[in-house]
Amino acid sequence: MKSRTGLGARLLAAFLVIAGLPALAGFFGWFELRDVTQAQQQLYDRSIPVLSDMRRFTEESSAIITVAPELAAVDDEAARRDRAAYLGARVAALSDHLSRFQAEHGGGSGGELTRAVVAMEAGIAELDRLVKQRLSLVQARREGLDRALGATSALLNMADTLVANAEMSTAAVISNLYDDDTGSAQHLATLDKLIEVDLFELGLMFELRSRTAEIGLLFNRIAGLSDAAGLVPIRATLGERTEIVARRVAAIRDPGRAAQAQTLLGTILSLSDPAGPGGFWG
Repeated sequence: MKSRTGLGARLLAAFLVIAGLPALAGFFGWFELRDVTQAQQQLYDRSIPVLSDMRRFTEESSAIITVAPELAAVDDEAARRDRAAYLGARVAALSDHLSRFQAEHGGGSGGELTRAVVAMEAGIAELDRLVKQRLSLVQARREGLDRALGATSALLNMADTLVANAEMSTAAVISNLYDDDTGSAQHLATLDKLIEVDLFELGLMFELRSRTAEIGLLFNRIAGLSDAAGLVPIRATLGERTEIVARRVAAIRDPGRAAQAQTLLGTILSLSDPAGPGGFWG
């Protein structure tokens, strides 16, 4: 009987050991798992805000990188102001995120990221200044070309009138030749006037008209240029044509039209002179 009792106790003890060891291992494992979970949660709490800040930095930087070339390529003042304001807001937001990040996670104000943001802000301000200067120069050139083309068109219209008047005068002199006796002094004097005055003046006015038309074509070519290299031959040709036109304007015999032509020519010369303050060569 005593032997049976001892055997049952041993069996019970063995069962308890077999059943208890996994439970004990699980209990200790739960403590270990709790420590791992706490460490993971702490890591999550520390890294997620940092990752969120990094995502905001990336988003703001990407927006700046995307819009900055658009600012460089704008062709009107309203678009320039819009892009510059947008970029300024993005840089300000990036600077605020950086300041908040440094306050929450440490880091001085003189780090590489801070210097990069400051350099980015200065670069955008410089880009905006250059774009504004470019738009101002383009607008000044456009206005100068409009004035030059207006003066050229007015001078061309005047040259048309002068050619018509010279043709009429020449035709009248030729008609007088038929009324004079051939070989008479009057006939010879009229012939001399026809050759030395009327035909000569007609040739000058024809050249005035043709050279003025060429100047207008040169101005139109300037309006379509996209690089400065194309200005060099146009500038040289324009200088030659304006010199010829100036001499032909000086030969206009009508005092009123001569004064008007000199005024129009002065406008053309002031705008086409590379050294002039109102020129559009840039």
